[in-house]
Amino acid sequence: MESTESIISELLKACGFSVSKVAQSAVAGQTIFSIETHEDSSVLVGQRGDVIHAIDYIVKKIVEQQTALAAGLLVDGTANPRPPL
Repeated sequence: MESTESIISELLKACGFSVSKVAQSAVAGQTIFSIETHEDSSVLVGQRGDVIHAIDYIVKKIVEQQTALAAGLLVDGTANPRPPL
């Protein structure tokens, strides 16, 4: 079985994103996968979050085919961290 991190990374690379890191964390019983890319995060997130929601949905469906653990997953996209303004 392929790890969720590698599923996310391979999917984004197939979509043309340059993924620098996929990190897993747990918050309030939900597993969150944060994505760091070299691109502007607005491209990954999309207008009104449409792109990242679509990626989240696709990843959940792939994971559902491999295991029954997809219910508590959330995919979150960020660019390389920048200092606050």
